[in-house]
Amino acid sequence: MVTCAILDSSAKTLPTVKSMSFLKPYWSDELGVSHQKLTVLRHVCCSNGRPRITDNVYCKDYKEAKHAFRKVHRSAVNAYLSKQDIELKKRRGGKQSFLEICKFQKRALEVATFNSVVYRDREQVTHQEKPFVRNLYTLSKSGEFDSD
Repeated sequence: MVTCAILDSSAKTLPTVKSMSFLKPYWSDELGVSHQKLTVLRHVCCSNGRPRITDNVYCKDYKEAKHAFRKVHRSAVNAYLSKQDIELKKRRGGKQSFLEICKFQKRALEVATFNSVVYRDREQVTHQEKPFVRNLYTLSKSGEFDSD
């Protein structure tokens, strides 16, 4: 009783702010609606004792919403990654330094392309950039720079 009165008065007087700690770059309104529907159906399923029987209406609705959300989420992520790959290929078309490409790729979910192969693992990207850095700092003879 006392707790309910305190919570009610605090809800009426204090502002409530929901902060987004990390907004995913591929998140869309469609994903938000699907996620909210999934959350509501999960709450309904849990409030009914979390029935595990597939014939149960609450369980069935929750499982279908979960399946639909994961499908929409997967397609949004794949669309975002393909968009980033296309943008990276466009940026590599001009004369651009390797370090600029890596800076951009670090922001783009750790995606890098070397010799037309896409690498998404940080260790693989580091392994692929070793030859570039090694060639960058080795002595070479060039007519442009070495002529007196």
